[in-house]
Amino acid sequence: MKSKRKKNKTTKKRIKINKFLVQSIHNDYYLDQYATTVRKQYGLKYIKNKKNIQSGLDHLMEITHNNPQGISLMFINLSDTEITIQYKSEGNWICPKHNMKGKDKIPWFNIKPSSNFPLTDYYSIKQITAYLDTNWRILYDNNILEFNIKPHKYRENNKHIFIFSKKKIKVTPKKIEDFIIHQIKESDNVNISDGYDVSWNSKS
Repeated sequence: MKSKRKKNKTTKKRIKINKFLVQSIHNDYYLDQYATTVRKQYGLKYIKNKKNIQSGLDHLMEITHNNPQGISLMFINLSDTEITIQYKSEGNWICPKHNMKGKDKIPWFNIKPSSNFPLTDYYSIKQITAYLDTNWRILYDNNILEFNIKPHKYRENNKHIFIFSKKKIKVTPKKIEDFIIHQIKESDNVNISDGYDVSWNSKS
């Protein structure tokens, strides 16, 4: 009697690729770079609105004097340690300037960590207008992580978000949108409490 051989069924697992991910660096910590579009309004229902995207691009070009390398840049510290962020200019590593009042008053050194995402604590977020293909670094626990701001494969994705974390953070399009909405509201709250106006996004 012939014995019947059981065929082993091989199933291919589909790997979901996050289309917003630009690069992922992992040593003892993770540094993931995501990119979406600068827009007047955020939320999934606005993500593909051409007028909304053009409005964001016009605003960015106004700030960067029509530099095609110009981007909106954000860092989120979701690790378990304080960090310092610097960029390289003429061979020197420099922390971006911060203000005494308003939404940019938190320094770029000793940035506290947060355990919340997308509703991240405001003191763990830094934002600045920057440029592609520039060199930056993060200082943490006597370690240094150097990296370059790479462009997304779709150049219209000009809002870049770097997440520094101890564990891999699950990021979805909705979480990115929710994070940006939350960050804008928190920025407005800080500005208002310091006697300043709300952000461009919140103005009608």
